[in-house]
Amino acid sequence: MDKQKVLHKPATDGNCLACHNPHQSEHSKLLLTEEKALCLNCHDKTIIFGDIKVKNIKKLLQTGNFIHRAIDSGCVICHSPHGSNNILHLVKNFPGHEAYLNASIDSFALCFSCHDSKLFAEVNTNSATNFRIGNENLHYLHVNRKKSRNCSVCHNVHGSPNNFHINEKIQFGHWEMPINYVKTENGASCFPGCHSEKKYDRFGVPKKDTITENLSYKNNIKFNYDINPSWINYKQRLDEFNSLEFTDIKFVFASTEIIENTDKNLINVINFMKKYPNCKVEIQGYTDNVGENSINSELSQKRAEKIKQIIISQGINHYRLYTIGYGKSNPIASNDDENNRAKNRRVEIKLVN
Repeated sequence: MDKQKVLHKPATDGNCLACHNPHQSEHSKLLLTEEKALCLNCHDKTIIFGDIKVKNIKKLLQTGNFIHRAIDSGCVICHSPHGSNNILHLVKNFPGHEAYLNASIDSFALCFSCHDSKLFAEVNTNSATNFRIGNENLHYLHVNRKKSRNCSVCHNVHGSPNNFHINEKIQFGHWEMPINYVKTENGASCFPGCHSEKKYDRFGVPKKDTITENLSYKNNIKFNYDINPSWINYKQRLDEFNSLEFTDIKFVFASTEIIENTDKNLINVINFMKKYPNCKVEIQGYTDNVGENSINSELSQKRAEKIKQIIISQGINHYRLYTIGYGKSNPIASNDDENNRAKNRRVEIKLVN
């Protein structure tokens, strides 16, 4: 405790018995009660600490429809219960209530204990985040800059009525501006305060696609411009792509093993990509609802990657293939019996541009 700059108030007061039983307990570390309940005994009201205002965490958790998953592991996964060098008693770096900062990966070390740091570091990605237009990483756009937005500007780190822990309002000076977040099938929109409405769509085409700009048709790709004009209208390509004979590729339970013949129509997608060498696709992996979310997410990503490698083996460049694992989300059947669960263990392929 002597090494910490900021002590938790019970520790400052020397009141160890506020949290611990000195003789025996049914809980780890001789706590008076279960860890989260113990913390909420005090954090059931707004607390003012100097210039810091800590909201009523208990009320927030009771009213939030979407609770930060880290809380399932207990408060101490993020907070030191005795003291810390951080004003909010955090175990790793996080900018607290500071809205804007000159950020680095280390600035958000606490977040990247769980989240993929690629969402901060990579301009283009198809796996590190779903907050993107096509492969354009919108987290990078907001956070990796000289005047970065703090994560807590848009996200509530404990919980929120909105998916992805999106705040209801943004604090801007003395004003609270409503975000007006609306989730859509493939993205979302927001309409904060006086700003115009902003939208993103994971199947959209970025305004500036650095991958496309790096393609050299004359030097690297040989094709007949008369048959395959690179300027062909995207809508025409999409209609043609959607008319291909192609069914979802199915997988053995808890495996990346493809069920025999369910990938037979993949050749139609490969031929389409050879016909239009500037087009790109997103390969989406899915699972059924059996098992933990983290395991299903990883398995669905591996299924998508397996199909990607098959397509690459047929001469398609890797940078035209985006993969993402959606886990057990977006089921196409009810998951109520084995036949329906088998339908959900699949890979879908969507045209990006």
